[in-house]
Amino acid sequence: MKLVAALLVAMAFLLAGPVRAGSFVNTIGSSEGIAIQGYDTVAFHLEKRAVKGSPEFSVAWAGATWWFASAQAKAKFEVDPDRWAPQYGGHCALGMSEGYVSKKPTSGRFDIQDGKLFLFPAGTNSPDGAYRDWGRYGGPALRIKKADENWTRFKPELEAQP
Repeated sequence: MKLVAALLVAMAFLLAGPVRAGSFVNTIGSSEGIAIQGYDTVAFHLEKRAVKGSPEFSVAWAGATWWFASAQAKAKFEVDPDRWAPQYGGHCALGMSEGYVSKKPTSGRFDIQDGKLFLFPAGTNSPDGAYRDWGRYGGPALRIKKADENWTRFKPELEAQP
C-alpha cells in the first residue's frame, strides 16, 4: 500500500510539469523564456554579427530557451554552452560594470573580448548608447573587471527570483 501511495505522489509531480527555478539568463521581453531576444549566441562568435535564431533549433539551458540559426550552431552550443553563452547571462555588460542589471532587452549590439561575448541593449538616447559607452572611462578591460565583481552579487539574486 505504501508503495502504491508513493508511486501516485511521484506521478502527480511528473504530471504537474517541471518546477521552474529562477534563471540568471536575460529573457526580458519574452513571456516564453527565450534567451537574449532569440539571437543566436554562436553566430556572434563565428559570424561576428547578430543573427536571429529559430525555434526550430532550440536548446533548454540555464532555465531559458536558446534559439539558433542552424543545426550546426545548436550542436556547438550543446557541446559547450559556457563557451558560447554571453557573459552575465546576456544582461547588459555596461550596466553590470556600473552595478545594475538593465531591464532592457538585448539589441544585437555586442563586443567580444578574449573569446567572451558581451551584449548591450539599445540606449535611451541612441541605439548605440550602451555599446558606445562600453569603450569609455577605462575601456572594456576595466569595465569587465568591475562587471565580473558585480556579477558575483547579482547572479544569485537573479537565480532566486521565480
